[in-house]
Amino acid sequence: MLDMPKRLNDAAEIRKVFADLMKPTLNKMLYKQLSDGPQVTEIDGEAGVNLPPGYRLIRVDGRKPSTRPQDFEIAMVNDVTESVVYYNHVIVTKLCELDIKPATQSLVWRSPDARHRPVLRDLASNVFFNYILDKYNALLSDGNQTSGGQFFWESQVSSALSKGKHVYFYKMMSAELETVPDQDTFDIIKEHIWGDTDSHEHNLMLISNESLPKDAKYVMPVDLIDDLNKTDVAAPYVRDPSDPEPR
Repeated sequence: MLDMPKRLNDAAEIRKVFADLMKPTLNKMLYKQLSDGPQVTEIDGEAGVNLPPGYRLIRVDGRKPSTRPQDFEIAMVNDVTESVVYYNHVIVTKLCELDIKPATQSLVWRSPDARHRPVLRDLASNVFFNYILDKYNALLSDGNQTSGGQFFWESQVSSALSKGKHVYFYKMMSAELETVPDQDTFDIIKEHIWGDTDSHEHNLMLISNESLPKDAKYVMPVDLIDDLNKTDVAAPYVRDPSDPEPR
């Protein structure tokens, strides 16, 4: 049986990952820490989104303690309610032997508050294609996904195929890419991409702006594989005010 990205069906596990975003007091604290981050860039223009007054789409670098300074956070914040309404921890990976560093969205979160619903519509897809894929040239699925995350990735693969992007089935165990040329092929193989088993690490999807050579070995460093499969890596991390600033 093929290993595949694991669907997170346990509501308690999902709540634990996003606890800091779901609790109003911690969400407000996170809003402040993101807004006051060491390097904050407004990216709504680059992401191709028009936001009403009070909302900002920001990229925050260097805020979370991390062994990889290239990782970053994307958040939509509301300055009126002082809240975070969208959160995305982005891991910048590395596939050996090639100078490509695909990015991975790790468990994207959106506020369930109906007041923010209009600005959240199509936001995740715009960030996906217009910002992350444009900046890093390739996007790799993560090892843990909610059922909503699976639906999102299936939709993005379908959109990528319609946009003429290059889509691949990435087999980590053999470090190989298998081309997914069309929707019919994807419909056949996607049952091997997602599942409920704990053996989930090895089969992922990759979307690229460029065609990638078939004869290369796409080896991913072990520490990155581990992080792709840790749900706590996606957690936003609200720093206790008594803790020292991350360096």
